[in-house]
Amino acid sequence: MTNSKALEKAISLSISEHPRLSEFDRLVYPVISRRAGGLSLGLNLNPDKKCSFRCVYCQVDRKQTKIELIPTIQQISNELKEWLTLIKNNRNQYKGHTLKDISIAGDGEPTSIDILPEVLELLVQFKKEYQQEQCKLVLFTNGTEIHRESIQKSLQQYFDNEGEVWFKLDFWDVNSLKKINRTRYSFDHIFNNLKQIGKQYPLVLQSCVFNWDDEYFDPQKYQTYITLLNQLIREQIKIKKVQLYTLSRVPAEIKATAWSDENMHMLGETIRKQVDVNLEVIYSKGKEL
Repeated sequence: MTNSKALEKAISLSISEHPRLSEFDRLVYPVISRRAGGLSLGLNLNPDKKCSFRCVYCQVDRKQTKIELIPTIQQISNELKEWLTLIKNNRNQYKGHTLKDISIAGDGEPTSIDILPEVLELLVQFKKEYQQEQCKLVLFTNGTEIHRESIQKSLQQYFDNEGEVWFKLDFWDVNSLKKINRTRYSFDHIFNNLKQIGKQYPLVLQSCVFNWDDEYFDPQKYQTYITLLNQLIREQIKIKKVQLYTLSRVPAEIKATAWSDENMHMLGETIRKQVDVNLEVIYSKGKEL
């Protein structure tokens, strides 16, 4: 791969660091992802770090200088070709790690970007072209703009080719949305978007849990969250999986800290007893055994 030494040095295959490489005018970056269970190629459509959420636990460093890089389909295509050629020529590996997924994640909300539908089509094309049958396609989203008509039209082909939408669900009511995700979008808007998509396609719901300002752990605090999950199931929302995870990198607010493995396990068991759903618990250092 034709990288400068500085670029190669900047790449960190660690769950505790996910450098985006935007300072090198790059949009595609490799990481080791806890949720993917290995090597993930990330695609950053928001190098300007603009997001419709301002989560207290956000692990994107927004104190760094914003990058004036505007994503284009041509650049994304060129970078993906470069990475996928390298990985395919190395038995689907990079530095000993097997490629698990290509994810649209990065430093902001991808559904706010106009070219997202074209990007989804490009990922489907490259998955076939580079014979990556085992590789998932993942769209991370908080759902604020996923109702856009252009995105809706692109989802059928995306899901038909084993694409997944990982929808953020850290909140359970109006107050928790304001406190945790700090967004101008209403609870009803986001929740209705979730249900609209979930009635058509299976969703992975990703929920981040964490300590806040030394508060004590109590799984009962999540009873309303459990009620919300059961409501979605009653309304026949297609939930492929719920991913319960905690922090692994430095968050936006120092008051937010990772839960212990014991607490993660305890909440996971509480949910399993009350909700008929496929639940995956992801600790700060990786997946549960």
